[in-house]
Amino acid sequence: MYDKAYKTYTAKQWGTDPFSLDESVLNRVKMRLNYEEKYLNTDFQFIPKHGYTKLFENMLNHENIEVILNTDAIKHITFDDTNNVVLYDGIKYDVLVFTGAIDELFGEMYGSLPYRSLEFVYESKKTNSILPTHIVSCPNPNVAYTRITEYNKINGQMQGEYSTIGIEYPYEYNKDAEKGNLPYYPIINEENLKLFNKYAQYSKKYKNLFLCGRLADYKYYNMDLIIDMTLKKYKILEEILDDVE
Repeated sequence: MYDKAYKTYTAKQWGTDPFSLDESVLNRVKMRLNYEEKYLNTDFQFIPKHGYTKLFENMLNHENIEVILNTDAIKHITFDDTNNVVLYDGIKYDVLVFTGAIDELFGEMYGSLPYRSLEFVYESKKTNSILPTHIVSCPNPNVAYTRITEYNKINGQMQGEYSTIGIEYPYEYNKDAEKGNLPYYPIINEENLKLFNKYAQYSKKYKNLFLCGRLADYKYYNMDLIIDMTLKKYKILEEILDDVE
């Protein structure tokens, strides 16, 4: 089972031998020998009722939030090493929350942290069902993609005239590549964590810089973990802002 499925899928997803990865990555999805159909070993599994797009639209629909798209935030960020603060467009804010790649924030001064990227290819067919289930994984090493998702099966949506699938192709992240090459997953192993810790330690120099998220924390968060982490960090932010006031 390991050789036929787990090893080949993991090697394709991460572009490396599974034994070179940190066990925290491999332990996200447990191998089991039963007929349990749930993806993770949790009692409850949910997704937002109206999807993630609507969820974020609701969160961002606030008078104090301005959304600016197609902008490289790093180009607006500078560092005041005299006062040990970070500035945005030359302005010092009480807190600047950064969720991007931590190595790129600091100009890769210690070297580049590696990430994996994804390309999604979408296909629509005139049918009400394409796959036998909502997600089909493909461990076959001779096929470039890792999995196919049929989205209308996830939300239990009404079956329509057409159905759409998304095919995922993993590849190495390259920040200098053409548009669309984005860092999705930090490649967590001992060597990369040592490099990340250099950046994390250096970031503490700036009193108003607050890091969170997969790229800034260099951690592989599932959606349940990212939500839990966000709520915890929000509490920390509240305390920081209360001290400022």
